[in-house]
Amino acid sequence: MLAVKPGRFRVLIDLPPPPFSPWLRLAHQVAWTRSPGTGLGTRRQLRDWQFLLQLSGDSWLWYEQAGGSWPLLPGDLALVPPATTYAWGVPLGSHLAVHFDLHAQPALASPDMVVITGGTQAAQPLAACPLLELRLGGEVRRCRAVVRAPSPRRWQERFAPLLRQHARGEQARPGARLAAAGILAAALADWLDFAAADPAGNPADLAVGALVDALASEVPARDLDIPALARRCGLGETAFRAAFLRCTGATPRAWLERRRITHAATLLRDAGLAVAAAAAEVGYDDPFHFTRVFRRVMGRSPRAWRRGGG
Repeated sequence: MLAVKPGRFRVLIDLPPPPFSPWLRLAHQVAWTRSPGTGLGTRRQLRDWQFLLQLSGDSWLWYEQAGGSWPLLPGDLALVPPATTYAWGVPLGSHLAVHFDLHAQPALASPDMVVITGGTQAAQPLAACPLLELRLGGEVRRCRAVVRAPSPRRWQERFAPLLRQHARGEQARPGARLAAAGILAAALADWLDFAAADPAGNPADLAVGALVDALASEVPARDLDIPALARRCGLGETAFRAAFLRCTGATPRAWLERRRITHAATLLRDAGLAVAAAAAEVGYDDPFHFTRVFRRVMGRSPRAWRRGGG
């Protein structure tokens, strides 16, 4: 893990040399309901790779190497590499998960791919989406760990044959292995294309990166708006929105919302402010709307967060 600047992180993964032989370990689609007052995820590690497609509701992924969590909303697609300590929390709705190897490990049974490292983790929202750096030999590919999948329904359809394979216990059969290898190889190739982070040196990205770093260390102002932020970067609004999405994995509006809620969480926990006072401090005049947004971002209500000490 390499920390680039405050609030911006990337995780370096050294890939073993080819030949690759993609191997399906487990594919499942589940629906979850959240228990009131909770919002904690169990820390764990994977011995293989995982694609996680959020179908409905919301959840979040916490990456130990990144030092924080990133929300998963419907249509979001996450990639979790092996040996990354992570937590998945606030399950509400449904998701589709696919565990696979790039190098076949047929002796590793499905239950053994997840190692529970112990302890629970609360959401700790990051300023920017974690970056994964996949290194093979001298080539490094940078990509965001969570992206909004282009055509989520198509990704769901793409993974459907893997769900059927595992449900029937056929994933180890030669024909099923060939089919899974094609699906997984194509999925990973597409991921690398649409999740790729722009190389350093793009002036718009550098300007937005500097702005994100500055905003992450400032108290969120009530009057921040998109046109004003675009002017600070010397960009038009369209170029600013595009660069902001590339750099953070979120729209400016979603990022600012998360920043305000994170600051409110600190006020509730450390300053002991009442919910209405914390809401007003970060620009929410309606405490009920603030509570809805807080629960979506942090995984629990403002009062539950304050009682639990964050």
